[in-house]
Amino acid sequence: MLFKKIPGKKFPGDKILLAKTNGWEAIRHVDLFVMLTHWAQIEDRMGPRGRQMLLDAIIDLFKGMPLQELIKNYQYKLQKNNNKIF
Repeated sequence: MLFKKIPGKKFPGDKILLAKTNGWEAIRHVDLFVMLTHWAQIEDRMGPRGRQMLLDAIIDLFKGMPLQELIKNYQYKLQKNNNKIF
């Protein structure tokens, strides 16, 4: 799996992390850590609560909060065409 950062639109210096695979590929722990590191750095740039909110959401997910409830509680928005809840 290869990763690439491109400019985002949320704020100056925002970056979007793209992942490229050769078809279907398992996401390994190291891939997850790369993504989490990227998102934590972006959240830091958005303001003082960004990283903490991301961490709180991850903790709630690991404690068993249903995904739909987590999305609602943290006001995450899914893109209409790409994201599906399993």
